[in-house]
Amino acid sequence: MNNFRLYREKAQLKQGEAAEKLGISHMSLSRYENGTREPKLSEIRNMSKLYGVSVDTLINPTLPLPEVEQGRTAKAAS
Repeated sequence: MNNFRLYREKAQLKQGEAAEKLGISHMSLSRYENGTREPKLSEIRNMSKLYGVSVDTLINPTLPLPEVEQGRTAKAAS
């Protein structure tokens, strides 16, 4: 499991748009997002740059998302 799709969508990119910017096929990105193929490290780095998040954030689905990303505000959490 990974966060590839989550952060692509947060970057407001369609799968085809992201794939084109990453220099990979739409099908490859789909397989990475679905977990049926593993991307090369260089592709993960490129996704990280494109989506504006760290490599760790992309590949580690157990990292807690910041409150803003969870759709909550600090006020709502208290």
